[in-house]
Amino acid sequence: MRMAARWAVAAALVLLGGCGGEERDPAQDAQDVAQVKAMQTPPVLPHVFEPLGDEQIASHGLDGARCAFFEGEAKRPVAILKSDLGAMQVDGEVHRFAPDAGSAEGPHGTRTKYDGRELSLTVELADESEPERKDALLRVRDGYDRSVYARRGTLECSE
Repeated sequence: MRMAARWAVAAALVLLGGCGGEERDPAQDAQDVAQVKAMQTPPVLPHVFEPLGDEQIASHGLDGARCAFFEGEAKRPVAILKSDLGAMQVDGEVHRFAPDAGSAEGPHGTRTKYDGRELSLTVELADESEPERKDALLRVRDGYDRSVYARRGTLECSE
């Protein structure tokens, strides 16, 4: 019986020695991982970003000291940034964003990044020269860090 046990152990070691013996190509492994991730990631969803109206600004507490982002010559803001929240109208609903305390501070106590449930927004200022009106880039990203909105415009701040 002892001899049979030794043979069983030896056979198992020979079989295990053959497992994983062939070398894997790191480039192929990376490609396989990327392919699996791509299959698990949903497509980018289209969103409609609309300017905020006066009623929405008042009813969502977006008035007072703030910075507002305007596209081109638009009269109504696409985004409003405050020290304690940010807001945009996305797909017909006002989305609220929390300021990212780890991001850089912007004018009037705002932040350069705000996080929401499904989207996040960042503001990149072109320069720091004019305190109340600045050229800026507003970018919105989805939960997979893909850009779903990017526009140049003006960030206007007021007390």
